[in-house]
Amino acid sequence: MILSVSRRTDIPALYSDWFLERIRAGYVYVPNPMNAHQISKVPLSPDIVDCIVFWSKNPAPLLPRLKELEKYPYYFQFTLNAYGQDLERNLPSIEERIDTFLRLSEKIDLAQFGIGHSHCIDRDRIEKILGKSIESEKDKNQRGECGCIASVDVGM
Repeated sequence: MILSVSRRTDIPALYSDWFLERIRAGYVYVPNPMNAHQISKVPLSPDIVDCIVFWSKNPAPLLPRLKELEKYPYYFQFTLNAYGQDLERNLPSIEERIDTFLRLSEKIDLAQFGIGHSHCIDRDRIEKILGKSIESEKDKNQRGECGCIASVDVGM
């Protein structure tokens, strides 16, 4: 199972403590977004979770605690845009977010996940930020060829 953390809520930015507590507990309750009365108990043990995908515009609060996730494969979908404070009031400045991106890139292998396999990222911008070239492969983006597996989003 892929654990999506989370397309609905920026858990790394806002709820890192909660998420890591759920990891320690070994489960999380997730309400159905279409029926709040229907709640599923989702197990979080490393033998069930194939990978954790973190979706965030500001994963900085989670970075110092990544060691707590060493039993899990994970990667980040890090949205890094240059919108100003008029649109992104609750985010750090673009300079701070670029710094966070660089610190994150030191902790994980960017070529292994995301950047090396995706064309939704501005490769020239990423290379400029990192100060080095990155390899890029064609992303066929076809479910039959990508090996998709079940995914559960834990945000609300």
